[in-house]
Amino acid sequence: TGTALYASQGYIEAQGAPKGLDDLAGHKFVVHAKEGSRAPHFQWLARAVDDGQIAFRTSDVRAAEAAVEAGMGLGFLTAGDMPESRGLVQVVPPMEAWSSGLWLVTHMDLHRTAKVQAVATFLKERLSCR
Repeated sequence: TGTALYASQGYIEAQGAPKGLDDLAGHKFVVHAKEGSRAPHFQWLARAVDDGQIAFRTSDVRAAEAAVEAGMGLGFLTAGDMPESRGLVQVVPPMEAWSSGLWLVTHMDLHRTAKVQAVATFLKERLSCR
């Protein structure tokens, strides 16, 4: 899994699919509302496309997915969430430069409680974290 760039079938029929990272000119994008997002894929995108290519900004992941599904533009989705089952097409596969680690943050007063430790242990085992 990883973060990949997706488009709806309708978008591809209307605008075509990029043939790679060098073919993003003229395409529209769905992005995070906050400019300067720390997510590596949004940092990459900010360097790769012009502001005029941004069709929709949102801080809501579900709204971003809906905008991509509606054909508003290309957007980043997690490949492991099976976007293809919703009629979306992966136009650029996950890239190492777009990946980021997973952080589990807990309140310092609750970190050592049995419930929090049980969840942390479960997640570490399932996600193969060390």
